[in-house]
Amino acid sequence: KDPRGVAVNDSTEPLTHPAAGDVYVVDRGNNRVERFSSTGVYLGQFDASGTYEDVEEVVKVKTGTAAPTGTLSEPYRIAVDNSGSPLDPSAGDVYVVDNGNGVIDKFTETGEYLGQLTGRCKAEKESPPCTKSEFIAFAKGELGIVGIAVDPAGMLWVDEYNGSIENFSDGLVNEYISTRET
Repeated sequence: KDPRGVAVNDSTEPLTHPAAGDVYVVDRGNNRVERFSSTGVYLGQFDASGTYEDVEEVVKVKTGTAAPTGTLSEPYRIAVDNSGSPLDPSAGDVYVVDNGNGVIDKFTETGEYLGQLTGRCKAEKESPPCTKSEFIAFAKGELGIVGIAVDPAGMLWVDEYNGSIENFSDGLVNEYISTRET
């Protein structure tokens, strides 16, 4: 219902990345992400609630940590870290733009919640947490994040409606690097 984004895990290493070839579809109408095999077989879903479904496992519904903002609200775009580097701690991770909450949620390949990007500091090379007066939150809704991508080195790029493009590291906890204005 109301798909808004699609991304593919194009890893060629199924032993280290069991979700190699999986397709992720943002189901905005149901505030979730659905996961399919490369042949279209349904594999599960997740929504940042802490509960996620993985039909490939014996225990199909799993429980983990929930996002601090709760379930996805108006998910909009999605990207997979397809860097392919065995040294990239985020390789295979899935990033979902959660415009209703004004954040980017980060998940494992199967949908387990890992963390959240909420904005950036005004000063480059300074990562949140920063002082409240120095923090710039992502905007909520349609005037928020309009695009997201991961480059071959595993760096996360965020395109905001206001013309700002932010760059975050490929770490387990993505750190803010810089902003560019279009």
